[in-house]
Amino acid sequence: RERVLTEEEIKIFWLGLDNAKMSDGTKLALKLLLVTAQRKGEVAQAEWSEFDLKKKWWTIPKEKSKNERTHRVPLSNMAIDILKQAKELSGDSRWVFPSTKGRSITPRSISRAVRNNSKKKSHGSPKHRPPYGDFPNIDHFTPHDLRRRATSMMTSSGIDEIHLSKVLTHTI
Repeated sequence: RERVLTEEEIKIFWLGLDNAKMSDGTKLALKLLLVTAQRKGEVAQAEWSEFDLKKKWWTIPKEKSKNERTHRVPLSNMAIDILKQAKELSGDSRWVFPSTKGRSITPRSISRAVRNNSKKKSHGSPKHRPPYGDFPNIDHFTPHDLRRRATSMMTSSGIDEIHLSKVLTHTI
């Protein structure tokens, strides 16, 4: 729970997604996770009704939020671009990242996609085979480590603790 990817690892990750063996929707979900610093469950289960792309807001309902409070996430231009790509893939689905079973993708599937594309085997993962994708130069990491990296980037760019806590839905 202390891993923070380096700037170089983020570049490798971002560019490596092009060659990663996972669905295009999962690739976009990982990118959205990084650029919004939200939890993988909130990203995986996002519905189009929660987004206002014109006003650049994502409103996560309290039922989906870890602290059981409605949470408004400001969306950067990069997040909007990712969401537009996701809309092309999701079509008429209510889910931003639909699965083939008519539901959203699962948080677990996001973790599995990262693990399956990583070179190094994590502890307690005996089923892990050699990597399918292109993350060969990154030590073991999890989707939550992307959130942690986004947090450290916000801190280093001068965002104060109160605003950071609001972005991360931490209670103060």
